[in-house]
Amino acid sequence: MAAIGRSLQDAIMVDEAKPRRRAQNRWIGTSREARRVVAPAQEFLDTSYRELARIRVALSLRSEHRQALVKRALEQVPLAVAQRIELEQRAAEATADVASHSLIRDVRKALVRLKDELERAGDSLDDAAEINLQFDRLIFGEARDSP
Repeated sequence: MAAIGRSLQDAIMVDEAKPRRRAQNRWIGTSREARRVVAPAQEFLDTSYRELARIRVALSLRSEHRQALVKRALEQVPLAVAQRIELEQRAAEATADVASHSLIRDVRKALVRLKDELERAGDSLDDAAEINLQFDRLIFGEARDSP
């Protein structure tokens, strides 16, 4: 019995000499790197979607600031495109596993969707102007002069 106890004690001492860390799963490192790559784009998406929400509310309320807000939405379109280009550059600099990670793919899609929604917000001003023109024709018989 003493021999068994001695070998167990030796095994414990040998184990204590080694660091007690498990090997990191390679997907954890890939996920962390992917989060680092998309972080600037995610921050941009967060602030841009808040701004887009404000614009949509203003458009639905027929705010007098509509044109300025829609102009701001349209000014965001090139910024969304630039964020997508920067994301692609950062992904290209990363490893193949990181570049093909689903997080990169999802943020890429979100940037395209944001660009489309910002453009639609810009188009809505033209749609609203057309609706107002039709309303004026219906009520007044002809369009009023409007700026």
